[in-house]
Amino acid sequence: MVKNMGILAQFFRIISAVFEIMADRESQRKKIFLYNGIYNAFCALQYFLLNAITGGICSILAILRNFLMFYCEKKYLFFILPIYFISLILINFGSFDGIISFLPIIMVVLYTMSLFLGNIYGIKCTIIFVMILEIIYDIYYGAYVGVGVSIIDIIFVIISFFDIKNKEIQ
Repeated sequence: MVKNMGILAQFFRIISAVFEIMADRESQRKKIFLYNGIYNAFCALQYFLLNAITGGICSILAILRNFLMFYCEKKYLFFILPIYFISLILINFGSFDGIISFLPIIMVVLYTMSLFLGNIYGIKCTIIFVMILEIIYDIYYGAYVGVGVSIIDIIFVIISFFDIKNKEIQ
C-alpha cells in the first residue's frame, strides 16, 4: 500500500509540473496565480501521500495566498500578509519534522513576498532560489520526480528571462 502511495505521489508531481512550468514561463500576474494554485493543489496531494506534512500544509496555504493576493487590493495585503505568515508558522508547528520542516515555510514566504512586490524579474529570481530549496526538500522525502521537475523548471525560468527581455526590446 505504501509503495502504491509513493507511485501515486510521483504521478501527482508530474501533473503539477505542467502547471509549474506554465506559471514560471508566464509574465501576467493573474495567470501566474492561477497556474501556481493548480500546481500547489497537486503538490499538496503529493506531499501528504509522502507524509511530508509541512510541505502539504504549505502548499494548501499557498493556494489561500494566491486567492488573497488575486482578490484583495494591495493596500489590504499589508494587513493580511503578516497574519498569513504567522498562521503559516503556527499551523506547521504541529507537523515539525526537524529543520527540514522549515524549508516549505521559507519557500512560501519568499515566493509570497516576490509576488507581492510584483517585479517579474524578482519573481523569476525567487523561483530559482525556491526551486533549489525544493530540490533539497524533495530529496529528503523521496519526491524524486519533483527533483527532476525542479531542475527542468530552473532551466525554463532562465529561458523565460530571455523571452521577457526580447518582448521588452520589441
